[in-house]
Amino acid sequence: MPRLKASALAVRKANGEADKRTIYSIEGETGLRLYIEPSGARAWYYEYKTDGRKNRMHIGGADVVSLADARTQALELRRKIALGTDPKAEERAEKRAIKRAQFTFQRLLDRRENAHTHLKSLKERMKVLKKDAVPAIGDWPVEDITKRDIIEIIDGISDRGSRVHADRVAAYLSAIFNWGIDEELCSSNPAHRIRKRSHPQPRERVLSDDELIRLWLAIRSLGDNARSRSAFFNHSALLLALLTGQRRGEVISARRQDIDLDRALWTIPAERTKNSRTHILPLAPNCLRLLRATIKTGEGCEFLYPPAMITAEAPFLNPRTVSKTLERLCEDLGIDGVTMHCFRRTMATRMGDMGVAGDVISRILNHSPQDVTRRHYNHARMIDQMREALEWWETFIQRQVEKTQTA
Repeated sequence: MPRLKASALAVRKANGEADKRTIYSIEGETGLRLYIEPSGARAWYYEYKTDGRKNRMHIGGADVVSLADARTQALELRRKIALGTDPKAEERAEKRAIKRAQFTFQRLLDRRENAHTHLKSLKERMKVLKKDAVPAIGDWPVEDITKRDIIEIIDGISDRGSRVHADRVAAYLSAIFNWGIDEELCSSNPAHRIRKRSHPQPRERVLSDDELIRLWLAIRSLGDNARSRSAFFNHSALLLALLTGQRRGEVISARRQDIDLDRALWTIPAERTKNSRTHILPLAPNCLRLLRATIKTGEGCEFLYPPAMITAEAPFLNPRTVSKTLERLCEDLGIDGVTMHCFRRTMATRMGDMGVAGDVISRILNHSPQDVTRRHYNHARMIDQMREALEWWETFIQRQVEKTQTA
């Protein structure tokens, strides 16, 4: 690096190269630099290191800031550094404070939330982002957020062992920024094409007949020996999911008014189904007996499965509580890799093996129609066909139990 004498004359006569920036150090002035651009523009900078990293502070244009003034400001910066203050960090903090008044990521989230209150999944997504993203970038202007910033958030989640969750957060962030682009609230998506941290396998777990019956008997034993209402409700929720193949959230949030015992029908309102379609499910005999006992146990409660302490925020069992009960039962039985969703897959597989029509199975599971005819034209409920299939499913389980008991 060329050096200049600490004189106003030397500064005036200093020339730069035509094709690149020229940087001069000033004799006797540690860190003070004169930058001369190829265009001829001249400016004072102060350079220093903190934690091994090089920083520089812009002091001002050399045409308006004299050498004496530049030396005075450089001295002040050296004094701050000697006292343990990082001038560059201060500058960044000041700039960030100014930018906080601009459109931030938190404001983007708020806009998205207010514009999509009708989406059932939005509440959970907002909860995840407020926990995992807002603390890091919530008060940052959206235009300042880079892909590197998003990667650091995702890697932080992945490093704590939650790789699948990290990918989920990346997808949520990407959706938020894409919506912001559509609404002209931001110009780019820094979460676009973030490399996946996990390698999920297709969900294929189906219970064998032996596993199915051992688990069935263990759940029944849980109900028969229940020492509390909560234990009974956990048993009932697991059995209802096993007998009907319905999703965990749809089971535990079932209300008394949704069950028509006289007509043997369970109506799941559209606002509580995954595909936002009202689902009417026939109830086979064992299922009816289970529901009568459950309603009697929870007499006076709106929901079939109230928690030990009912609140406005928690009017029914926590889904994780029911899943934990299943985990403990499986651990005791030595059965691995089973979730409540496996009940759906097992029931559908056994029905398919026995020749139940695919349309009937899809209706029972309340899958969204994939073909044009079913989506737009064929709205048949297929109640009789579903009832026959569910009665067959109960009979299949009962026969397997009888074989086990007589073996």
